[in-house]
Amino acid sequence: MAATKSKREKMEKKFDDTFVSETRSKTESQLKESLLGYMKEVKKNEDLKKEDATLNALKEQLADLNGGYSDTKKAITDKMNYIFELMKERGTF
Repeated sequence: MAATKSKREKMEKKFDDTFVSETRSKTESQLKESLLGYMKEVKKNEDLKKEDATLNALKEQLADLNGGYSDTKKAITDKMNYIFELMKERGTF
């Protein structure tokens, strides 16, 4: 029977060997510092995304186009939930 790989081992396949070896050799303090650096990078990326005028215009356009579909789905889901509640009250579900 083959040994199961740990979650960390599976995750390591996503990265190059240099990153993995350098990260594994870091102290706890260095790991925390790396985490903070990556968190700052993610925040910066999110801020840039929020400020992207083209992306925001496309999001608005997509929301407008999806509106009819979303409204229809919600109406149907509400009807289904009502039927489930009615069936529960009657003891059939």
